[in-house]
Amino acid sequence: MKDEAIPEETAFGLIRAAIGRATPPRMDGSRWEAAARWAEDARVGGFLHAAFSSAVGPDSEPARALDRARRRESAAFLRRSCPMAALLRALVEAGTVPIAFKGLGAAFRYYESPDLRPIGDIDLLFRPEDMDRAARAAESAGFTRASNDPAVLDYEDRESHHRTFLHPQGGVFEAHNALSHDISYDACREIVSAAGGGEILGVRVLFCSPEHLWAVLAAHMAASSPGNTWRWLLDLALISGHRSYAPDWHSAAGFCERHGLQVFAAAAAEALRRHLDAGPPAWFSERMLAALDRRERRALAPVLDQGISGCDGGRLAAARRLAGRPVRKGTGFLGYLWPHPGLVCIELGVRSDSPAFPLHRLRHLWRRAARAVGSLI
Repeated sequence: MKDEAIPEETAFGLIRAAIGRATPPRMDGSRWEAAARWAEDARVGGFLHAAFSSAVGPDSEPARALDRARRRESAAFLRRSCPMAALLRALVEAGTVPIAFKGLGAAFRYYESPDLRPIGDIDLLFRPEDMDRAARAAESAGFTRASNDPAVLDYEDRESHHRTFLHPQGGVFEAHNALSHDISYDACREIVSAAGGGEILGVRVLFCSPEHLWAVLAAHMAASSPGNTWRWLLDLALISGHRSYAPDWHSAAGFCERHGLQVFAAAAAEALRRHLDAGPPAWFSERMLAALDRRERRALAPVLDQGISGCDGGRLAAARRLAGRPVRKGTGFLGYLWPHPGLVCIELGVRSDSPAFPLHRLRHLWRRAARAVGSLI
């Protein structure tokens, strides 16, 4: 994780207190100001403000310190609400069936108010046959493609699991026809078939089941580390302990085993247990660990020893692929080492028409090969 103005354990203590797993820490005014700066940077300030306002009062020192972060996050949510609602209406009117997952699914189902969970990208999952209609609907709502690089457009239209759009106020919208490379098409079909009804900003949409949302977020957090670990851990903790929409852990375990997601589930479960005193029951973690092969165990060992700071997403992903776990078609180990040039452009922030692109291609190969070798030693 990147450096913070407060110790990492203090940050975890704040989140534990906010989800009811501990009492709010005792700190003087300057420490609360430092905590508020950290919370604003981690984009959990609104959630902490609401929790501490309820627990110790709206005029308490924690609530006053966190008020600025809360107001900024609420303003950002309001600014994005109109284009987000317009997008959802356009998608439904076009005959698509959008499924909310990742941050969007968590915000509108697991938080007391959706503006307490800042949303990065607007992530929606569609049936593959709905992707072209979804793209036209997004454009009708004022969203445009995020890149004009021909390699990126070709990759997104033919091979990628999503297409990316931008809006001046609505931010980034990602239309997915599948999930990450480590989640197979069979897993995606299972997720789509189990999705249930709900509502976002007055528009009827579908939501991932609690079991599937937990597994998807666990895989995303573990494979994408460091990322915004605080938000993902908070999402997973709230899903794990929700009164109405908590996962059926036997179903979640079966889903992870069928689709080879055990190493990600084990990493997320250990991070939740160690840092937030939350997460699935102990037997779930034991079952996930028992299913790992030696490569996955080796890649997971730093997480078991250090917690989330020991999580190397690239190493976990490489280990599970070398273990022969299911991946999306066309993204096996060779595809991992030498992917579509459009993906190289996205991951390195370069253009395919740059004279230096061949060098960038080799640099990308070297980086991925190093990750794969790291999973073996």
